[in-house]
Amino acid sequence: MNRLQNAQKQLAESLAALESAVEQAQNSAAHADGSVAPAHSAPAIDIDQLSQDLTAIEADLETAMKMIADLTTAGLSSGNNKDSL
Repeated sequence: MNRLQNAQKQLAESLAALESAVEQAQNSAAHADGSVAPAHSAPAIDIDQLSQDLTAIEADLETAMKMIADLTTAGLSSGNNKDSL
């Protein structure tokens, strides 16, 4: 189960990183209203495409997390069955 726990942790960290990237992109887009952006700003980002990509990734993450939960539950159930033997 350690591998499952590590996978779940990595999924949660990936989702947090994606959310941070979207927030940064939104902040960059907010500066596009005519305010002066820092000289080291990132290239223009297509917020609509980023939003679509994020939605697809979130769906994949939810599927992966459900699979992990199902495998964890199955592992616990098989462990309980071994104890009852």
